Amino acid sequence: MKQHLNMIKLMVVLLLIPVVCIAINPPGSFTATGKYGKISLSWINPGDVNYQRTDIVRKINSYPGTITDGVMVYSGT
Repeated sequence: MKQHLNMIKLMVVLLLIPVVCIAINPPGSFTATGKYGKISLSWINPGDVNYQRTDIVRKINSYPGTITDGVMVYSGT
């Protein structure tokens, strides 16, 4: 039983190791154009090799605090 408890402690310690974040450039030339009751968004994705995707989240009455704090409008490359 003691070995089992030690393994659980080890797993918790491993889960707390932070992931190394690599800074990338943000998307550029972002524009928002309103027409006929709609908004068109455009931008240029960064050329960094570590770029994965662009996520756009909207929220009524305030800015989204996190990527899940609102409605995902776009997620892709």
